[in-house]
Amino acid sequence: VFINRQYPNYCSMIILKKDFKEELLMKLNKKRKGFTLVELIVVVVILGILMGIGALKYADVKRSSNLRVLQANDRTLRSALQLQMATNGGKLPSTLEGTGKAAEMLKLVDGIKDTVPVGAAYTLENGVLSTKVASPGEDYPKVVSGGAGGTGGTGSNPTSLEIQTTLSTGEVKYIVNGTENPGYFSNK
Repeated sequence: VFINRQYPNYCSMIILKKDFKEELLMKLNKKRKGFTLVELIVVVVILGILMGIGALKYADVKRSSNLRVLQANDRTLRSALQLQMATNGGKLPSTLEGTGKAAEMLKLVDGIKDTVPVGAAYTLENGVLSTKVASPGEDYPKVVSGGAGGTGGTGSNPTSLEIQTTLSTGEVKYIVNGTENPGYFSNK
């Protein structure tokens, strides 16, 4: 039974073929049971873009955090060594100074290990604490033009990083690729 919309008071009955009737009912009652191929492709593309952005940000954060850990380890060692100097009349114990004595020096501070962060080495010679990374490569922020460190795609990977601290005066030198460059270690 169908209601005629033009004349709502009249009902008209149409006899339909069985196949046509079933087809019509299927179309009227058809529920969507999935996504179209276009919808799936759009979702995959959006997820790919988000993952790409996330991966780039993760790499930048990792590089920057390696540099921050390097600086924090240097400050911690500097403080521990200056405390040793203060308790020993302004001199460092001979067991801490010289080549091959990094293990003894690192025992002063829990949690600092050679090669942490990536590639770091700590030495103490002639009253100068040196925190070096011989080949930082992709693990540290790039050196951009003007000498500062950056997190973008421009610039080049540093070939060497070093923080030199004269313990008696507290003077700190930041050396990148063999030249003094304090800008690299700031604003990361």
